[in-house]
Amino acid sequence: MVADGVGLPAPPLTAQISVTGMITATDPAICTWTNRNASDLTKAAAWVLDADYKVVVTFQGITSQPVFVGIGSAAGQSKDGSCGP
Repeated sequence: MVADGVGLPAPPLTAQISVTGMITATDPAICTWTNRNASDLTKAAAWVLDADYKVVVTFQGITSQPVFVGIGSAAGQSKDGSCGP
């Protein structure tokens, strides 16, 4: 998985998953959302998720369908500096 050309570190870096399924962002912070129109402020933001973590859960022999989780714990390209839409 790659965010802005850089591979996402494996958990527990950037995200931790507890035994109850709670996903928490951790250091090092990362933003996996990119505004494709960031270089032209006259255009509306065009947000894309450019990296994610694939989460699959197995409990008592039953395996879930995959869920893909983006991380928004670092500053991003929003006008206010936040990550993502």
